[in-house]
Amino acid sequence: MFGHLVDGKSDASLRQAYAEWLTSPENPRFPTVVANRYWRRMMGVGLIEPVDDMRDGVEASHPELIKFLADTMVEIGFDLRVYQAILCGTETYQRAALPDERDPLEPFLFHGRPLQRMRAEQIWDSVMALIVPDLDERPGFVRVDRNYEMARFLKEKPLNEILSTIEKEKKIEDSMRSAQSKVTQMQRRLGNIQRAKRKGPQKVSKLRSDLNQAKESLKVIKSESMLAHLPARKINDLRWKGMPSQWVRASKLQSPAPEGHFLRSFGQSDRETIDNSNDEANVPQALMLLNGPMLEYLKNGRSELASALRDARTKEEKLDLLFLGFMTREPRTEEKEWLMSEWNQEGDSYMQKVAWMLLNAREFSFIQ
Repeated sequence: MFGHLVDGKSDASLRQAYAEWLTSPENPRFPTVVANRYWRRMMGVGLIEPVDDMRDGVEASHPELIKFLADTMVEIGFDLRVYQAILCGTETYQRAALPDERDPLEPFLFHGRPLQRMRAEQIWDSVMALIVPDLDERPGFVRVDRNYEMARFLKEKPLNEILSTIEKEKKIEDSMRSAQSKVTQMQRRLGNIQRAKRKGPQKVSKLRSDLNQAKESLKVIKSESMLAHLPARKINDLRWKGMPSQWVRASKLQSPAPEGHFLRSFGQSDRETIDNSNDEANVPQALMLLNGPMLEYLKNGRSELASALRDARTKEEKLDLLFLGFMTREPRTEEKEWLMSEWNQEGDSYMQKVAWMLLNAREFSFIQ
């Protein structure tokens, strides 16, 4: 229906032949779709809205512009990094965000980007960049697809053995989930006791003993699984010593993240349907930034932010570093005067309050 037939006579696989046909420069719809989606991501509003409405006869708000962008996409060989660099260099992209809500029924002239909150992945990555040294070099999460591994393991096995193994693995998986939950709860209790600096070393010692036993039980349960033969993936790199394995870019985490994770709370797609992520702000998100784990993450003594603050010689330098880290700008004169006055009164502990204020500032989480 797009004009040219797929060439299925070549040596390439059917998938490769289909991909080459779909992405052919002679197919005008593909570069138009890609160019429009990335324009919307960068500028806030697509030239064709909604972006998945590419029926014949649908008009773009700026027909000449969308044609130019589609032609540019073909010219650069669909290099998305180059395309985004082109958009970032335009005056349109560099205009200040518009504080007023846009009327979707009115034509949009791109005199500024509609004010939007960053996507969940952007906020997560912004915080991780303040914490993790050499963030781009840190390997991410590798998900083991249990169903795939089980199918490969049971291939060509008798049916009764397949059914028996599946039933056994299901019980092991339930036991693992229960044991892991127990370990997590005990770790949280131990952490709360230590943070509160409560007296009672006997209670801490007993809890640590119980925690070690729970970890051993979990290890035994895992060893009974048919997937125990898979090699463990452990990265021993001193740059990330003491940092949880999930402190990586969002693109390197399990997707979708588990329920309750920061990414899911801030609108990450559950991947049940296409394009169902959102960047809408809500109260639970505000509470997560106010009281959630992000500030504790930032307090990590080995973080990039902590290292830079230790090297700073004066309070003024530390304040500048905090603003550059969170806001990518130095504090304005009135901000510096007010914060330095409070800092001098409260002492060095005030630095954590400044970090907490900047993390919760709208300027941090909204694209200006």
